[in-house]
Amino acid sequence: MPAELLAKYKKTVEENEGKWFALKPDGELLAVAKDEKRLWKKIHKQLDRKVIEAIDLIIGYSQTKKERETMCLLPLISTKEV
Repeated sequence: MPAELLAKYKKTVEENEGKWFALKPDGELLAVAKDEKRLWKKIHKQLDRKVIEAIDLIIGYSQTKKERETMCLLPLISTKEV
């Protein structure tokens, strides 16, 4: 099951560049939005007043091409002493 969920996660990332999304643990796409505030509104609407804390969700963000390119330019700082 984890391999199937990972495949669904990757597919969702590829199809929703620059957007936030929520997946159920079974891989079902619950909501997609341009920002996290809208995502949570859609999640609450989809779950229709169910207790959010009692439901497992996988929240993700699909970076844009520009964001991925920028991340490659950021230096990584190690906290380990040399």
